[in-house]
Amino acid sequence: MCRNCWESLEPWQGPVCPRCGIPFATDVALDSSAALCPQCRKEEFDFDAARAYGVYAGKIRAAILRMKFQGRERLGLKLGGLLAASWDWVAKNSEGELPVLVPVPLHSSRQRERGFNQAELLAWGLGRELEKRPNHHPLQFET
Repeated sequence: MCRNCWESLEPWQGPVCPRCGIPFATDVALDSSAALCPQCRKEEFDFDAARAYGVYAGKIRAAILRMKFQGRERLGLKLGGLLAASWDWVAKNSEGELPVLVPVPLHSSRQRERGFNQAELLAWGLGRELEKRPNHHPLQFET
C-alpha cells in the first residue's frame, strides 16, 4: 500500500453501537447513550463490546482484502496497529478487569488455505502498539 493511501485511512469519528461498534450513519439513530443497533437489540453476544477503526469500505476494505487474499501479512500487523485508536474507549468502558486481546480462531481449512490467521495478525499489531500480548489460549467453536 503506498504511503499516500496509508496516510489517508481515517478512523470513524461518528456514533457507533455501544455493543458491537458498528457505525451509525446518522445521529438520529441515537435516542440515548444506550442505543443499540438492530442486530444487538435482537441477539445476545458472548462479548461485552467491540470497536472498529473505520468503516469497511473504500481504502480500508481494499487493505483488508489485500491482507486476507494476497498474503500481505505485514499489512495485517500495520492494520492491527491502527486499532490502538479504538483501544482507549474499550479500556475506559470495560467493567472489572482490563480487556484482553483474543484473536478469533480461523477455520482450519481457511488457515491452511491462507497460511495465516488474519485476526491473529491484527491482534499482534494492536498488541505491539499497546505493549500488550494477545491471549493465545486457543478458542474452539463447534461448527
